[in-house]
Amino acid sequence: MEKYLYVVLSQTGTFPSNLIKLFTRGQFNHASISLTPDLKELYSFGRVRLYNPFRGGLVKESPDFGTFKRFGHTRIAVIRIPVDDRTYELAEKTLLTMYAKRRQYKYNYKGLLHAIAKKPYKRENYFFCSEFVAYVLESCGVAERGYSDGLVTPMDLMKLACGTVVYRGEICDFADGAGKEVRRVYAEGMHAALPADQPT
Repeated sequence: MEKYLYVVLSQTGTFPSNLIKLFTRGQFNHASISLTPDLKELYSFGRVRLYNPFRGGLVKESPDFGTFKRFGHTRIAVIRIPVDDRTYELAEKTLLTMYAKRRQYKYNYKGLLHAIAKKPYKRENYFFCSEFVAYVLESCGVAERGYSDGLVTPMDLMKLACGTVVYRGEICDFADGAGKEVRRVYAEGMHAALPADQPT
């Protein structure tokens, strides 16, 4: 049975995300990855404490708590990536192992600034959000070697040839289901029938 990885791009509208958007001009400026279609457990590098954007690290996110719960009208795009059992297991192992050792990992603030300037800055155990997602995809073989070069942005993840955008809209609508139609369209991956996304 085919399995999937889910990359979630978002733009919360918080001060840090708007500041990043000012420089990147990207529609989405945060990236997360999930092993399950309900997105109840997302992995990313972001704020460790809800009200402190300057203390970052490896975190779990969800529409049910934290930043996404607080900013329920956050617009997201969900990219579904089909994988075989071995690739899925490698991605799962990478995520679970890293999260178990999450205290070893720090947010790559300097790397983020360098990425905006198109000058990669890599440091062991330091990641920003899209750098982390790219690393996981590279580690399990979804992305080619060297993909995680310290310059990958959330909008670059949108261009993954192996992925399909299966949902665009507000995260609160996704979490609540917004009716049977959204759940059906998402489950079937019928991206052409999804509600049109609006510029943010």
